[in-house]
Amino acid sequence: LYGSPVLQLLRETTIRQVWQTWHSGGYVGRHTTSEMFTLLQPLEHAKKLRELPLLLVYSCRDTLAPPWHAAEIQAVRQANTDLVMCRRPSHVMLSLLPAVGDAVARWLLGQLLE
Repeated sequence: LYGSPVLQLLRETTIRQVWQTWHSGGYVGRHTTSEMFTLLQPLEHAKKLRELPLLLVYSCRDTLAPPWHAAEIQAVRQANTDLVMCRRPSHVMLSLLPAVGDAVARWLLGQLLE
């Protein structure tokens, strides 16, 4: 956990909970994300919006939104889709990493300059 951007969470949680969240995402809901992926039909919507630029941010270890979701969206869109793939964080921790924020900021800047 050394250097983690979420150390301030230790005021509200335990090290064990942070560790579990890092590895599992810590989310429990009515539907799994894979079920939501099916219910919301993002592939159909992605086809309709092919002309709009899209940035996908995924983690190889994300159990809530697994990398195959990104692969399917990229395959449907065929172009105008960029992907940031991280190796280690879980779903929850992904958006808290400075490297991910930097990648998103660079992508947004690139879109503004085009």
